[in-house]
Amino acid sequence: MIPSPGRAAIGLFPLLSLGCSRTLDLGTDILWSTGFEDGGLESLSAPPGAGGVYVQDAGNSSVVLTTEHAHSGRYSLKVTSSASLKVPTPGPPGGGGIYKTGPFPVGAYYSAWYYLPHPYATTTTWTILQFPAVLDPDAGPSGVNPVLELDLESQEDGSMTLLLSDTNRQYLTSPLPVPPPLVVAGRWFQLEAYYRNAVDATGHLTLWFNGTEIYDVARPTNAPIGDGGQNPNVYFSPCSLVYQLGPSDAEVAELYVDDVAISWTRVTPEGVLQVPQ
Repeated sequence: MIPSPGRAAIGLFPLLSLGCSRTLDLGTDILWSTGFEDGGLESLSAPPGAGGVYVQDAGNSSVVLTTEHAHSGRYSLKVTSSASLKVPTPGPPGGGGIYKTGPFPVGAYYSAWYYLPHPYATTTTWTILQFPAVLDPDAGPSGVNPVLELDLESQEDGSMTLLLSDTNRQYLTSPLPVPPPLVVAGRWFQLEAYYRNAVDATGHLTLWFNGTEIYDVARPTNAPIGDGGQNPNVYFSPCSLVYQLGPSDAEVAELYVDDVAISWTRVTPEGVLQVPQ
């Protein structure tokens, strides 16, 4: 059962743009949000916390704003990921993403919309959402270690599903839900997470796919600070990091991200905040 997050003194953003033509006033339940409708990326670094864009394997990878596809408004973020094709060991992954980090509430909700233009064949990990452990709050993407990751994976029938993995060796990959969540190419889908930031077993992650719960795990989710106490910083990153694609695919993968939010309570696919029971 997910505990209700307690309020804290933190900067608030009251508006979240969702749907084709409507803006919902969500009051003080939104901690931060962006739909990229300012035509730039300044919203990522707006209070609270810090944020920005990162790119790995910059040769053919990029993170740019685009009007090609949008969940709401005109703009979304397009992440082009250059897949590593090194043999026998692929890596490091190509691609990039956005990140938001700061001393957010111990328990809060994180959401983003994604668009996959067509299915791909994956042979290794393709990460689209990360909650890494923060080792150095001032170092940005270089100051974190992967912990909890949500990955796209192709199935034998050509469909794509979502796998939750944990880089801690005692946890590895969570069992695939039954029935498995199916990502439909050419259609926007929403990922929501309840994330409880803790260095012990009170850490918690619950994930919803288009409003349906698909994973619920209790485990340490962050790294302790130098004196062994609680690290107050959360690192939230919608991304597209690709190690290797199937031989029939191009060497790059495209993924679009829009309407990203951090909130006290859930943002459903309908854009209505729900208070947990």
